[in-house]
Amino acid sequence: LDNEVNALLPNIKKVMEFMITSTGDKNEEVALEACEFWTSVCEQQVHNNLDPAILSSYLRVLVPILLKGMVYSQLDLIGRMGADEDDSHIPDREQDIAPRHHSAKVSSYSGSGGDDWDDDDEDASDWNLRKCSAAALDTLATVYKDDLLPFLLPILHQSLDKKA
Repeated sequence: LDNEVNALLPNIKKVMEFMITSTGDKNEEVALEACEFWTSVCEQQVHNNLDPAILSSYLRVLVPILLKGMVYSQLDLIGRMGADEDDSHIPDREQDIAPRHHSAKVSSYSGSGGDDWDDDDEDASDWNLRKCSAAALDTLATVYKDDLLPFLLPILHQSLDKKA
């Protein structure tokens, strides 16, 4: 998107509709790839003066999809169940408190003109649809500020009322 935004402009409505549908796809890999599109669109609006009105007409549909993508999956919840248990009476083991050094994912682009990204460490990454949806919503909030609230607040209020 960064390099071809002008080529997309004549068909931007169809592209947006396709990406909204893909962001809500049941296949998490498809949804994740589509979700990353929204951050790119917002970055284009900030850095390349892309008209914010292009995306603003889709916020009513996009925001609920992104919020739904932020919800913890059943697997995430099961994994977190033990995290809240009080284990302060058990001494820490050395491997539990040893520092972890994370490194950025580096591509193995060969410069040959092809798309030679090294995706072998994809499984080691903890980037997922939930985090990507949150990042996209965060970027939307940066661009649209208070204009995002009419789409966001009713959904949050409804969700909180259900849990109360």
